[in-house]
Amino acid sequence: MHTSTTTVEAYPELTWVAVIIGWILGVIIAVSIGYAALILGFSIEGSELAAILGFGILRGLLRRRSIIENNIVQTIASGVNGASSGMMFSVPAIFLLGYSDRFDPVILTFGCIAGAFLGIAFIIPLRKHMIDFERLTYPGGVAVATILKSPGAGVRKAVILVAAALTSAAVHVATISTGVSDWNLGAAIGMPDFMNGIWYLSLMTIGVGFIAG
Repeated sequence: MHTSTTTVEAYPELTWVAVIIGWILGVIIAVSIGYAALILGFSIEGSELAAILGFGILRGLLRRRSIIENNIVQTIASGVNGASSGMMFSVPAIFLLGYSDRFDPVILTFGCIAGAFLGIAFIIPLRKHMIDFERLTYPGGVAVATILKSPGAGVRKAVILVAAALTSAAVHVATISTGVSDWNLGAAIGMPDFMNGIWYLSLMTIGVGFIAG
């Protein structure tokens, strides 16, 4: 009597590929959202962007099919962005208040690290209650889960996202080079000087609106 054994490969989950891609995407998204936050005055969540870009890289370029690995990538990337979100408005406020001579990047770095650990410490005991008992539905988490569970959708969305970014960059360069990035509508229609009538022409506002909505 012969018995056949089938070797089952380990399902990729917390791998170095996922960690490195998550770090890289996290840095890129944190810088991008930080710039947009300083221009627009508010910040957005980066989980959906991380899920789409991570999905496109892992499945589209590296041909890796693990949905858990994709989730690790977006979790790390969105975590990096979330940890840096506290700096988006606090650091500019230091300079606006005239305390630039007291600015210490070392203290700021350790302050951000401490804030990130405090956030983790507070959310750990609340996570089970909010998710398992209260059954709270988080729109960002639902959107990320939908992206990760849709075969091939993440790759297509990643291509569209990159194409939209290139188009927006081209429009931004065109507006900067022609000098029409800031349109002083208030002066054109005779508004008083104390009323700010300057319009900032950028496709970034449309993109942020789509992500936030």
